[in-house]
Amino acid sequence: KLYLASNGSYAFRSSGSVSVYVPGASGSSASCDGQEGRWRVVEQDGQAMLELLPNGGNGELIRLGREGTKTFLNGTRWFVVGINE
Repeated sequence: KLYLASNGSYAFRSSGSVSVYVPGASGSSASCDGQEGRWRVVEQDGQAMLELLPNGGNGELIRLGREGTKTFLNGTRWFVVGINE
């Protein structure tokens, strides 16, 4: 999940888990990752870009797109919802 705040700050949160069950063995793994920083929308070669500037790291440009009410980041659809949804 990518949280973009109106004050220009952002937080990215991701988590994942894997479980394996086979005869004679089983195992699982879980991870949680996060990043925070500042964001802004910029233009590059006529294309809207989301610029993420993480605290203490290198910035990242992500191509913004829209198809009707659908939102795309680098060609992948993302759902836009309110903070409490």
